[in-house]
Amino acid sequence: MARTRKRTDSAAVFAEATATADAIHEQDQAVAAKAEQERAQKTKIPLHQLQPRESDTRPLRPEHVADLAESIAALGLIEPLVVDSKGVLLAGAHRLASIQALKEKNPDVFVQQFPDESVQVHMLPFDADQEPERALQVELAENEKRVNYTRDQIERLADRLRSLNYREIRGRPKEGEKALGPALAVAIGVSTRYVRRVLSE
Repeated sequence: MARTRKRTDSAAVFAEATATADAIHEQDQAVAAKAEQERAQKTKIPLHQLQPRESDTRPLRPEHVADLAESIAALGLIEPLVVDSKGVLLAGAHRLASIQALKEKNPDVFVQQFPDESVQVHMLPFDADQEPERALQVELAENEKRVNYTRDQIERLADRLRSLNYREIRGRPKEGEKALGPALAVAIGVSTRYVRRVLSE
């Protein structure tokens, strides 16, 4: 009898976690779809007005910055940066660093590519300080198109989610609680079990 009840409880917890993950995924898809519509209108911002974000899930890789700077010198900025309504960077840290490096190391080419020192951006109509969770979703949507997350990056991303009040909850979250495991698993496309294993090591 006790074993049957334990199985039922485990099944209920798993079903709840799955439902939570599905709900988060649907919400993320809705946000991504809305962001795509919002991004349809591009604008330009002077380089000196672009503000880096306080933290980044992925640290800058100097070799990637150098490669991008070379590409931008030859082809221009193909993929605009993504910023919030105040010009705070949401996605494109490597691109921004590459543009700045190009200005410092090859000013003549910089002027050719950015004649008025303005940079093409997708400006999303929200304030990242007021909506940090939405800002994180934009960053994830951009990052997951590229490469898989390393263990360190997963840990840093978990820290970002914790700062947004996500918690490591075993079992069913109480009303108002945000479960870290399912949210992180959905965000980076891995299992909740794998996330928990990474975070426990």
